[in-house]
Amino acid sequence: MTWDVRLDLVLCHVALDHDQGRLALGHAIAAVSLLEQRELPQTWLRIRAGLNRARALAACAEDVDARNAAAEALALVERVANRIEDPDLRKSFLLQNLDASAVVTLAFGYGHAMQDSRAKHARLSNITMGELTARETEVVRLVAAGRSNREIADQLFISEKTVARHLTNLFTKIEVRSRTQAAAWAFRNGLV
Repeated sequence: MTWDVRLDLVLCHVALDHDQGRLALGHAIAAVSLLEQRELPQTWLRIRAGLNRARALAACAEDVDARNAAAEALALVERVANRIEDPDLRKSFLLQNLDASAVVTLAFGYGHAMQDSRAKHARLSNITMGELTARETEVVRLVAAGRSNREIADQLFISEKTVARHLTNLFTKIEVRSRTQAAAWAFRNGLV
């Protein structure tokens, strides 16, 4: 029953990859409309549709609407996270589910924060800020700001290999596997 919704989401993603914001927005709106018309209870599909809609709006420079769409998607992610009693499973959902992690990162970029106290107190890492070196902290801040390894290297006057080494150490310490997850971790821990 959801193949056409999924197709619109894939087409939205492809359009975003080709810098066609308006086309992406059309597909995102179509996906959201189909979900609403059918009253489908598939939360994960609603999260993905909300994420794509927010990204498409941002690509069209409609920042206020993108910010609101990100907040709506974050509310869905939060609702799922709050139903997960086990802190390790909640952490795993927020870090390793690509859609949830991307929604949190995007929403935090717009200044949104998770509201539920349980989600708020569930740290996305088992380490404290004091366990990161000063350089690792600088690197993760720049990653969260969307900088490439080359840009980070230029700004910190170090080589790209050194940036990559810092990222490897950082990923291990904060238990993440991608730059997106590291950015989400930085936002949640108040580094950005």
